[in-house]
Amino acid sequence: MTEQPRAIESGYEMQLRPHQAEELFDHEHRLIFSIGGVGSGKSAVAGLIIIDRSSFDVSQRGGLFATTSKQLQQTIIPEVFKWLDLARIDYVYGRQPPEKWKARWKRFGIQTPSPLANHAGVITLDSGLQLVTGSLHSDAFMQFRSFQFGFAIIEEATAGMKKDALSYIIERVRCGIGEEACKAAGHRHQIFVHGNPPDSPDHWIYDYLEKMDPKAYRMISSSSYDNVDAIGSEYIEGLLGTMDRETADLRIHGKLVRNKTGRAYSGFDEVNKHPVRYDPSRTL
Repeated sequence: MTEQPRAIESGYEMQLRPHQAEELFDHEHRLIFSIGGVGSGKSAVAGLIIIDRSSFDVSQRGGLFATTSKQLQQTIIPEVFKWLDLARIDYVYGRQPPEKWKARWKRFGIQTPSPLANHAGVITLDSGLQLVTGSLHSDAFMQFRSFQFGFAIIEEATAGMKKDALSYIIERVRCGIGEEACKAAGHRHQIFVHGNPPDSPDHWIYDYLEKMDPKAYRMISSSSYDNVDAIGSEYIEGLLGTMDRETADLRIHGKLVRNKTGRAYSGFDEVNKHPVRYDPSRTL
């Protein structure tokens, strides 16, 4: 087995899947899509990105988003906390950071974002990194009108989120200190978009990508099998047993392929046809 890149932070070491390494170590592309099968390990990268940013990019406020508040609160944020705990990085959520943290940042000259009046939904790491979290469903993305982010992570982007929400967040990832100062500070303004291939061939993501300059973004694909060591082959095979080939291409193999050709329901088969005897007295 080929040795994979490793991410090491605060004494914790893990072996990355190839698609995770591709995303985490891509410092060139501004917009990165990671679209993959269920359980392929896409969401784990959010925690790793935050850990990485906490070591060099604490002067900029980051954004962590999902389509709905339920996705964010029950899945995304707990996953991020899991990785922060493994990396032994202290954090607070929904409240002001401790005064001793602020004193340490000041003592060592660590530049952090300007204080927020309300820390509801905000994650602050002891390194000084600050993350604003929120949902993007319907028109909820408009709440971030006045925000500016150094980077943004968008989870479950293909599960009910509007195209306008993605565009809105992308526009707000920028630097406000000038190009030369930005380069000198080592800032990387990036948007990381995670999701599964949508079930509908009419989903906006297909037209969105087709109209974009291919050089303007990077697409990273992954399969459930890429993370088989973690989720188990029985889980994958069990799912495959419930799916037709085209559904498996989307849900398991993570193929972002639009298919508008007509096809019969996957359960249809001649052996499933059963004659029904005509009975004139039978009610409808």
